[in-house]
Amino acid sequence: MTLSGDDDVKAAAEKLIAEGRTEAVIVSLGAKGAFMISKEGAEHISAPQVPVVSVVGAGDSLVAGVVYRLEQGGPLAESVRFGIAAGAAAVMNPERELCKREDTERLFESMMQD
Repeated sequence: MTLSGDDDVKAAAEKLIAEGRTEAVIVSLGAKGAFMISKEGAEHISAPQVPVVSVVGAGDSLVAGVVYRLEQGGPLAESVRFGIAAGAAAVMNPERELCKREDTERLFESMMQD
C-alpha cells in the first residue's frame, strides 16, 4: 500500500486504531517532526530546528525517546515531543552517535514552551 500525504497516513492509522490493532500511530517526518494519530485525534508536531551533522540514528532516537517518556508515566503527546527532541538531538552528532541526554532535555523544554 502506498500512502501519499497526510490524509492517507491519517486514514490508514485510524483504520488500525478502529480495528483494535494499536492505540496510536506515530509517523516520523524527519526534519518536519512527526504525525501522531490516536483515538483522541491527529496532530502534527514540529521538530526544533538544529544544525544537522548526520541523520544516522535519528529515527532510533525518536522511538527510544517516546518509549522512555511513556515508561516514566508521560502522556502520549508529551512522550512524542520528547521523542522528537531526541531525534533532533541525534542529528547534531557525528554518524553512529545517538542523542545526548542534555541536548534532548534542552530541546524538549524549548518545545514545551512553544
